[in-house]
Amino acid sequence: MSINGKRKKILDKAGIIAIGVCMAILCVSFLIPIYWLLSTSLKDGQLAYYRNPFGLPKTFRFKNYLEMGQAIFVEGVDSNGRIYVHLVGSLLTNSLIYAVAMPAWSLFLTLCCAYTLSKYKFKGRNFIYNLGIFVFLMPLNTYFPAMMLIHRTLGIWNNMFLHILTSPSAAFSGVTFLAFYAAFRAIPWTYAEAVFMDGGGHFTVFVRIMLPLIVPVFIAWYILGFLGSWNEVNAFLVWLPGFPNLALGMMYFQTIAWQYGASYPKIMAGMLVVMLPAILLFMLTQKLTFTKMNVGGLKE
Repeated sequence: MSINGKRKKILDKAGIIAIGVCMAILCVSFLIPIYWLLSTSLKDGQLAYYRNPFGLPKTFRFKNYLEMGQAIFVEGVDSNGRIYVHLVGSLLTNSLIYAVAMPAWSLFLTLCCAYTLSKYKFKGRNFIYNLGIFVFLMPLNTYFPAMMLIHRTLGIWNNMFLHILTSPSAAFSGVTFLAFYAAFRAIPWTYAEAVFMDGGGHFTVFVRIMLPLIVPVFIAWYILGFLGSWNEVNAFLVWLPGFPNLALGMMYFQTIAWQYGASYPKIMAGMLVVMLPAILLFMLTQKLTFTKMNVGGLKE
C-alpha cells in the first residue's frame, strides 16, 4: 500500500472516531437533563436540593410523587355556577383520551385523503390538494373568532368527542399530509394491478397492500402526534375548559406551587410524571419504527 493510501486510511479512521465521539457527547448531553430531573424528584425537600443540586440524593424520597399527585388539581365552574374540582385521576383520564384518540383519528383521515389524492385521478383533485395546502398555510388567528362562533353554535365547544371528531386539521394535518402523500406516491401502482388480476378490489389494495407499506411512517407521525396532544394546553384552555388534562394541571401547580410550599423535588416529580407516558411510548415503538423500513415491496 502506498503512503497516500495509508494516509487516507488513517484519516478515514480518525474521521469515524471523531464522529463517534461527537455523537457520544451529544447523547450524553441529552441524558443529562433527564438525570437531573429524576435525581431532583427524589430529593428530600428544598434544602437537600440547594445543598446538592446535581448529585444523587442521599435518601430517595419516593413520597414526593404521592404528595405531588395529591396537590395537582384544576378548579372549574359549570353552567350553574357551581365550583367543581378535577383531581389527578380525572386529569390523567382526559390526557389519555385526547392523546390517544386525537392523533389516531387525525392521521387516519389524513392517510385516507393522501391516498385518494395520490393514487386516483378525478375532477377536482388538484383543487382539493391546493385547498388543503392553502388551509395549512393560513394562520389560525385569522379565523379564530369564526371558529369559536361555529363551535358554540353547533355544540362542539367543551365537548371532547365532537372536538376530536371535527378537528380543523383532521384531513389536512399540514406536513403530515405531505409526508403520507409522498409515501403513497413512491409505492408503484403495479401492486394494485396485481391484486386486481387476482380478483381483489380497491379496498383490498388499500388495506392489504398500501397500509402495511407505510406502517413505519404512520407510527412515527403517531408518536409525534401523541407527544403534541399529551402536552397540549391551549386546546384545553380555549376549546375544552371542562376537560382539563394533566399538562394543564401541572402548569397550574407550578404557577401556584409557592402557595402550598411545594419544593423543587415535588415540581420535578410532577414534570417527570407528565413526561413518562411519552417516554414509554417511544421506547416501546422505536424498534418497530426504525427497523421495519420498506423499500418498494421489500422489507429490509
